[in-house]
Amino acid sequence: MNNQVTDKTMVAVTRAGDFWITKSQANNLMKAKDDRPTGFTELDDCMVTFASIDSILTAEKYQEYNFKRRGGWQCKYQAWHERGQQCAHGQMR
Repeated sequence: MNNQVTDKTMVAVTRAGDFWITKSQANNLMKAKDDRPTGFTELDDCMVTFASIDSILTAEKYQEYNFKRRGGWQCKYQAWHERGQQCAHGQMR
């Protein structure tokens, strides 16, 4: 298991997959996409078109995005649950 600390705290969500990137890479990627919307960029040794980049998310928003993608839901206590999972937050006293 790899327990290295990383500065990759953002995620580029693309049609080719999701790529963990640094905040600096995210800023450069957004600028390059604005400058050359029909161009390509390299992410983790893969060439990705700027047009295929759907969003750039923080780690927290990426976690929410994945819950939603899998059919998860958020209870009134602001906790996320997997599809079919019951909320027991109101029963904790």
